[in-house]
Amino acid sequence: MTSPTSPSSSRRVSVAWCVVVLLIASCLRPALTTIGPVLHEIGHDTGLGAGGLGLIGALPLLAFAVLSPVVSLPAQRIGIERVVLVALVILSIGILLRSTPGAVLLWLGTLLVGVGIAIGNVLVPVIVKRDFSRHVALMTGLYTAVLSTGAATASGFTAPLSHALPGGWRTALALWAIVPIVCAIWWAFLTRRARRAEFERSGSVLKAVTGAMPTIPSPVEPSASRQVSLWKTPIAWQVTVFMGLQSLMFYTAANWLPTIEATQGFTAAESGLHLFVMQIVGILGNLSVSFFAGSKPSQSWLAMILAGFLVVAVGGALVAPQAAILWASFIGIGCGGSFSLALTMIGYRTNSYAQTMKLSGMAQCLGYLMAALGPLLAGWFADLLGGWAPVLFVMLGLTVVHFIAGILAGRDRKIGAEA
Repeated sequence: MTSPTSPSSSRRVSVAWCVVVLLIASCLRPALTTIGPVLHEIGHDTGLGAGGLGLIGALPLLAFAVLSPVVSLPAQRIGIERVVLVALVILSIGILLRSTPGAVLLWLGTLLVGVGIAIGNVLVPVIVKRDFSRHVALMTGLYTAVLSTGAATASGFTAPLSHALPGGWRTALALWAIVPIVCAIWWAFLTRRARRAEFERSGSVLKAVTGAMPTIPSPVEPSASRQVSLWKTPIAWQVTVFMGLQSLMFYTAANWLPTIEATQGFTAAESGLHLFVMQIVGILGNLSVSFFAGSKPSQSWLAMILAGFLVVAVGGALVAPQAAILWASFIGIGCGGSFSLALTMIGYRTNSYAQTMKLSGMAQCLGYLMAALGPLLAGWFADLLGGWAPVLFVMLGLTVVHFIAGILAGRDRKIGAEA
C-alpha cells in the first residue's frame, strides 16, 4: 500500500541514493554509543568525576533538543542536501576532536558530535518523506534498523578496540569518524550530480552563461499549511509525546539497566549481555514498521502492540526480575519499533515535506529533551527514594501514557484536519 503522503519529488531516486541515505543513518549513533564502553577509561585519563562523565553523555542529547526546532531554517534557505553535507563534516570533525588530548577539545568535540547528529536526525526523515513518498514505512524501517545496527556494533566493538589499538580509547573513538567522512564524500558527489542534472533539464541560457548551478529545491510550505501552528495542533503533540517517551525509556534503560540489575544480583557481564541483546533485538522492532505500518491507513494498532511490549517489560521487571533478559528484549522491540513508527508518523501525519521538517524538529526537540532528563531524574529519584522499585513504578506509568499517545497519534489524520 502506498503511504498517505504528498506526491513524491520529480527527481529520480537511484539505488545509490537509497544506499547513501542508509549510510547516513549508520553515522548517527556510533558517536553516542561508543562512549559508554570506555567511560571508565575516559574518567581515569581526564580526571573527570561521575558528574562530568554524565554530562559528556547528556551533552549531545541536549544539543539535539536545542537545535532540532531550528534546523529547518538553514535547510529552507540553502537546501537540505547542503545542510546534510555540513552536518556530516561537523560530525567527522567532532569525533576527531573528541579523541584528541586536551580537556577543551573533549568538550568541543562532544558538542560538535551533538550538532552534527541533531541535523541528521531532523533532515533524514524529511528526505525519506520527499524522495521515498511511496515507501515511507519501508524506508523508515530500514533507516532505523541501520541506526540500531550501527549503535549495537559500535558499543560492542569499541571496548575491545580500545585494548587492542595503540592510543587506547582515543584511537577506538577516532576510528568511527571514517564512516561519516566516506559518507560526506559520496553525498557531495551524488548531490552535485543531481544539481547538474537539474541544471541540464532547465535549459536556461542565462544559467549556462553565468555557470550558476541551481540547488535542489528547498522545501517551501504551501500557503494553506503555513497557517497551522504545530505547537497548537493535537496531532503534533500526540506524535511528539509518543516519540519523546520512547526516547526517555530507551536512554534511561541504556544508562541504568546494568545498575538496576546489579541490585538484583546480576553480574556486570550478564548486564552487559542484556544491554547488547536489547539493542540487537531492537532491529526486529524497526523492521516490523517496514512491513506493517503501511498496510493500513491507521497505525494505532501497531503502536498499541509496540507500546504493549514496554508496559509488559517494566511490569515484568517489577514482579519477575529474574527474567531480566526477556524484559530487556521486550524493551528493545518496544523502543526500536516505537522509534521507527514515530518517524513514520511524522511523514504520514503531515501534508508537505516542509511541514514534515517542522514536525520532525518539534518531536525531536522535546523527545531528546526527555531523553536527556530521563536518566538524570531516574538516578536522582533512586537516590531520593532509596531504591529502584519506585522509579520502575513511575516508568510503568509513563509506558501507559506512551501507549495512549500511540493510539491517538496513529489515527489516519493529517495536521490541519483534526476536525
